[in-house]
Amino acid sequence: MKPRHRVPALLAAALAVFVAVFVAVFVAGCGGGANEDSGSRSTAGGAAADKGTPAQTPADNLRDGAAAQPEDAAKPGAKPAAALERAVIATGSVQLTSGDLEAARGQAIGLATGAGGHVDDEQSQSDQRGRLVRVDLTLRVPAASFERTLDALGRLGVVKHRQQSVEDVTTQVIDNTARIKAQSASVESVEQLLARANTIGEVISIENELARRQADLDSLKQQQRWLADQTGMSTVQVSLLRSHKAAEKPAAPARAGFLAGLDGGWHALAGTAVALSTVVGALLPFVVVLALVGVPAWFFARRRRGVPAPPPAEVQQSPSS
Repeated sequence: MKPRHRVPALLAAALAVFVAVFVAVFVAGCGGGANEDSGSRSTAGGAAADKGTPAQTPADNLRDGAAAQPEDAAKPGAKPAAALERAVIATGSVQLTSGDLEAARGQAIGLATGAGGHVDDEQSQSDQRGRLVRVDLTLRVPAASFERTLDALGRLGVVKHRQQSVEDVTTQVIDNTARIKAQSASVESVEQLLARANTIGEVISIENELARRQADLDSLKQQQRWLADQTGMSTVQVSLLRSHKAAEKPAAPARAGFLAGLDGGWHALAGTAVALSTVVGALLPFVVVLALVGVPAWFFARRRRGVPAPPPAEVQQSPSS
């Protein structure tokens, strides 16, 4: 009976040993796989290092950060980049008629100077009586006051024509600024070479190159100043014309009576006196010349007539031999 009771116990012990061995083998297999993966990764890393693969540098990190910047900028909390300021050249012209050109001219100049501008050019035409018939003005006003000044000029009379245009020169300004910066650096580098020159030939060659680059830099700066002037101050051409109503005034009605006759006679006398004085003034230079030449000639001729002629000489006869 004892052997029968020992068989189930032995079977249970064997089963427990089998389960323990199976669990140990399973755990060891999982750990070995993880070790193999890490080992293979380290081996691959070492192989990459052996092959000369460069390690990631701060510049790579900076580049990665720059590449990731658009994604960060797309986030709702990101701040937008500053908008590029436009550079434009604004020009305009207005032609209008007015009954009082002198007053309209003064008001147009006042509008320009009041806005912080000035008169760049002025031309005027008058009729035979000295009255203004046309005034042409070239005004320079700040770009910020261009539209406001153009509207105010249109209220000085009856507008016949108005025109305005805007030219965008933002790209040209940016390009010019970049070229000036590069050319300045180029001039500085040549100046450094000139300081290290040892021979006369080197000095002459470097000075010629420096002069050429300095001339290019001065030209670029001149363009920059012109662009700054054109974009900062706008040009407005103003043409003022006298209206036909002011040019064609109705003639005054003819007057009659004693006073009218007296006024007409007085004006006729004044006109005659003016005509006579004009004739006298025209003849006076000739009278003076004739007096200076004729009086001495008349006096000399009179003296010649007053002197008696000498008697004729007697003819002496020689004695006959």
